[in-house]
Amino acid sequence: TEKYPDVEFEVADEDNVQVAMHSSLVSGIETIISYVFEDKKFVSGLYLFDAESSKDGDERLKDYKNVSEKLNEKYEMEEEHTWHKTSWKDSPNYHGHAFDMGDVDFLERYKSEDVVIVHSMENNNGTIIHLVNYSTREFAEKTVAELEAENEF
Repeated sequence: TEKYPDVEFEVADEDNVQVAMHSSLVSGIETIISYVFEDKKFVSGLYLFDAESSKDGDERLKDYKNVSEKLNEKYEMEEEHTWHKTSWKDSPNYHGHAFDMGDVDFLERYKSEDVVIVHSMENNNGTIIHLVNYSTREFAEKTVAELEAENEF
């Protein structure tokens, strides 16, 4: 927060983890941006796009592709889309409709020795989540391990 005195951050502090959040436009999309610090060291950035919008699937897919294009300029993102129903899979002009119907979740990922980036957009019973998560590899692996441990019960 010291580097951006003109930005109003909401800050949450728990144990040795601090999260600083603010809203801004990213690629023309209203976005909630969160920075996560562990032991005062940056470990993750999260961009949650247009959470309150009533855009249709085609508009959301356009946003997803716009963000994807920007990421792919710098990183070699690998697509890992999940098709729950494959009716529209081979018809790219209907992928927005398929997203509206909850038939597909879009995901692409980049991993290096130091960094993990996940860009995803999913429709979970009408709740749309479009995000980019940029994390140190160590933090990403620790977070996955914690989630897996929680899901074992």
